[in-house]
Amino acid sequence: MFVDETIQKLDLKDGNFPFAITILGRSDAILSGVKTVLLTTPNEIKVKVKNGGIRVLGESLKVLQMGGGDMYLKGDINSVEII
Repeated sequence: MFVDETIQKLDLKDGNFPFAITILGRSDAILSGVKTVLLTTPNEIKVKVKNGGIRVLGESLKVLQMGGGDMYLKGDINSVEII
């Protein structure tokens, strides 16, 4: 029920969210809907998603796994920006 209401309120025609960001504490994050990796450094990870991008800033950032549009990263996350 919650998902249906959210899809309706956000006016998502096909019912798919263009991307999702899940932050697990300050040291882990899962990005879904990743189309292209633009930059990976220990202090910044930048990816392209539908209609924009995501930028993660922090220290000791590492991509641990990536596949099927999902990225799992680890490090000291300071901020996440939608760009």
